[in-house]
Amino acid sequence: MKTFAKKIARLIIISLILSVLPMPENHPGVGFPEIMTPAFADAEETISFSDVPKSAWYYDDLLFIMKDNRKIFEGYPDGTFRPHEPLTVDMFIKLIITIMGYNLQNGEEYWATTYIKKAIDEGLIIPGRILI
Repeated sequence: MKTFAKKIARLIIISLILSVLPMPENHPGVGFPEIMTPAFADAEETISFSDVPKSAWYYDDLLFIMKDNRKIFEGYPDGTFRPHEPLTVDMFIKLIITIMGYNLQNGEEYWATTYIKKAIDEGLIIPGRILI
């Protein structure tokens, strides 16, 4: 089961990366077909991030992800999403661990510590090795 969850997590991460790549503002974006509408589709139909306009090409995709009860993306405490800032390695690790179904709290000394430790436990990170 863990192998299956890892494969699904990898597929979702690839999909997420492809869905947030920079595109021209006039690009219609990539929508999800109606058949893929999740069971949580009756959730709030707006995004409250102050820096994500409804006209953003990725708005519908982000809305889809925000409806997921695993809270894959939560944004920043100041109410922003910061869509034009790079995704850090620690953020990426949190995304993978969250998509795998783990519901962890942020670390006390450094917010990503718990996610990094879980990624090590799952064999996604091997201390001392650089995986490319």
